[in-house]
Amino acid sequence: MESVGALNIMYTLYTGTSKFPQGQLPIWHKTVACLYVLHYLNRAVITPLFLAPSMSPIHLIIIFSAMGFNYLNSSCIAGWLLGYGTPILGSTAPQPQQTRLSRSSSFSAKYFPAEYIPYIGLCLFLIGMYGNIKAEGTLFRLRREEVDNNKNNNKLTVAQNSKNKYDKVYVLPPPTGWFRAILFPHYVFEWLEWLGFLLIGFSITPALSASASSSLETTDVSPLVLAPYYVPLANLLLHKWGLPFPLPAITFLVNVVSTTAVRASWGRKWYVDRFGAERVGMRGAFVPYFKWL
Repeated sequence: MESVGALNIMYTLYTGTSKFPQGQLPIWHKTVACLYVLHYLNRAVITPLFLAPSMSPIHLIIIFSAMGFNYLNSSCIAGWLLGYGTPILGSTAPQPQQTRLSRSSSFSAKYFPAEYIPYIGLCLFLIGMYGNIKAEGTLFRLRREEVDNNKNNNKLTVAQNSKNKYDKVYVLPPPTGWFRAILFPHYVFEWLEWLGFLLIGFSITPALSASASSSLETTDVSPLVLAPYYVPLANLLLHKWGLPFPLPAITFLVNVVSTTAVRASWGRKWYVDRFGAERVGMRGAFVPYFKWL
């Protein structure tokens, strides 16, 4: 179901019309597309088919909801990478077409050259992906060891589940390594991954065109009204710091964090119910030693 996003973005970028000269995407645009596909290659192909001991059944509603989200999300990102800009209402800042990474920006003057931001993002993405894979790999290894080292796992038990002996095997990770302070480090690393994706997104700006310099009244693109909670961030980035506003990457990160944070919170409650509060200890779901989060 997550492969929909990777397939859709590859198809759209291959068949879509780029707004850039000669139809060639800038290098950072190609980099963002490759990282997106790389993430879902791991999530949708490598992990379930080659790494995970077993996969739990998923309800059809969840499958179709995930497919729909990945299709819409990848469509937004693909259009963004192709250079199609959308005027934004609800912000007093300049429109995204007027803002690019520059050493003359307010951000560069106060902190460090803005051109470094995508390189920092690339490092964070790779670190996050590595940590996510390693943390999930630890969980997979613990599940295999639970079965393979269990002396009570006799032939009768295996015969009852001949398809996969690791199915319905649950373990509580010991408080060491990645799981010393939190129970869901793989989620935190995924957040770091998409935060890096967002930072790379600062290098993505709409292609310069005739419509880019026109006003909202003359452009043929319908303005996008920002949700109220995005307006302060838009004003900070565009107006105060003079940076682009990578809305597709921002909304993606917000969606990922909000959904997986809830899953992690419920997951900690499940661990407590199944293994007991004493074994879970003071570990938080995703905030170190904070058992409510």
